[in-house]
Amino acid sequence: MLMNDTRKQKLTAWFERPRGSFVIIVTVISFVVWVSLATAFDGIAALVIAKPWILLGFAAISLAVGIVVQHRYTLRVGKAIFSSNSSGGRLALERLTTWAKESNLALCLLIAVGVGYPTTLYFAARSVRTIVAACETHLNDQLGLPGAGGRPIAAASSLCMCLSELFLDRNGVGRLALFNTSVLEVTDFQGITAEDEQQCLNRVLPAGQFSTPQAASNQ
Repeated sequence: MLMNDTRKQKLTAWFERPRGSFVIIVTVISFVVWVSLATAFDGIAALVIAKPWILLGFAAISLAVGIVVQHRYTLRVGKAIFSSNSSGGRLALERLTTWAKESNLALCLLIAVGVGYPTTLYFAARSVRTIVAACETHLNDQLGLPGAGGRPIAAASSLCMCLSELFLDRNGVGRLALFNTSVLEVTDFQGITAEDEQQCLNRVLPAGQFSTPQAASNQ
């Protein structure tokens, strides 16, 4: 009877065993390592771009590595549960349970980064497009530039892109993603200075091609 109770306890412990997320974590890490190694060499990077099936091979290898790691973890859990040494098996099971909790937490962080980072980039890029469009409209009105298709329009676009890059560097991707929202006011951002405007003018416009709005007002 005692033996049956012990077996039932072990079976119950097996069905309630800690389940880690090693297969997903190891797969992602392995895939990133493979791709990083491939892109470190120009020849291999060009080959990967030309033959996308190589990426599928990397993904298959990474998944195989993750499955092996998960399988080894499951074997260690089973050995800890059904070990004849109850005290040692219990300590091993507690350690494996801790690993499982940490792997699940790492998976949650990985999902948060995997979803949050592209989302942040998307809203930041949308803010950049909004800023550039408003800048082009304002600049065309200030300087009286001709309509679409002329060279000044291209120059205005380059100038506004330069200003938006400086604005991005000054405020960061995260803050820029919250631009024009109720979370942050316009006054919460670090604006563009006159030195920034002159820097972008010198970068994208030949000297003397256009006068700045201040110079035009002085004339």
